[in-house]
Amino acid sequence: MGLGKKSETASGTLTPLGKYLLGDKIAVYRPGIIGLFQDKQVEMIRVFGTRWIPFGKELGECSANAKGYGIHGAPWSPEKKSGKWTEARQVVGQYDSDGCIRLSHEDMEELFSIIITRRR
Repeated sequence: MGLGKKSETASGTLTPLGKYLLGDKIAVYRPGIIGLFQDKQVEMIRVFGTRWIPFGKELGECSANAKGYGIHGAPWSPEKKSGKWTEARQVVGQYDSDGCIRLSHEDMEELFSIIITRRR
């Protein structure tokens, strides 16, 4: 698991502490899906991997507002020669996200399936 960056700059903070309810705006990303990240249009899989589960609201003793934080996978990018999409696994376990919890593809997929199943 990777957590937020250790800097307090606009583009990087540690993952907030506290108890958060997961939100409803769950997303599934694949190549070609474009969205906004830090006010720029980006291919979402390049930032969030294949899944995004947002924090919905604060439940107790939270160090930050839930908005903008969540759980997601590691970024993916196409290989230059083959064009095959691969996960940047080296960022998992690092202080590299903008405050979100980052998981490997396998762990994110498993968590996502559990959460989706329990919501139905």
